[in-house]
Amino acid sequence: MVSLQVIVPLLNIILGTVFLFFGRRFFWLIVGLIGFVIGVNIAGYYFAGQPDWVILLAGIFFGFLGILLATYLEHIAITIVGGLAGGSLLAGIYLNLLQGPENHTGLAFIIGAIIGGLTFIYFFDWTLILFSALLGALLITQAFNLGSIQPWVFLALFVIGVVVQIRAVKQTPVQYAD
Repeated sequence: MVSLQVIVPLLNIILGTVFLFFGRRFFWLIVGLIGFVIGVNIAGYYFAGQPDWVILLAGIFFGFLGILLATYLEHIAITIVGGLAGGSLLAGIYLNLLQGPENHTGLAFIIGAIIGGLTFIYFFDWTLILFSALLGALLITQAFNLGSIQPWVFLALFVIGVVVQIRAVKQTPVQYAD
């Protein structure tokens, strides 16, 4: 049986690539993926020591919850996704790139959630591009131990993701559910 130590980095790479290049275009899928990633992280923290299937099941539950929320309660979903994305992003950057102490991660998450929720409400398209590229770059770089070049790889991936998504916007407008 494959353990979470193998599955999570592989999922980070796959989901990070989807976030990085297709975040704006597949918003509703991204909501589900964000729910899954956050669900796995939360379950991994609160259910440490439990079988891997419990943690994966929690991730799947939160993923479906995110998709349902995005489908039926669009504006609430946008705010929640913005908050979760902003909180996860700032906490991840704080821990992985700035290498700050873990006891301040909750504060970084709260600050990021407030900023993310507000920016998603007022600047949806641009925020979605920026946040999905940031989250994609973060997930991909978390999957590898890159040492001192990690911030540079993160920055390069982020810029590439933004450029790819902006070019895609010019070619195909996104369709929103009403």
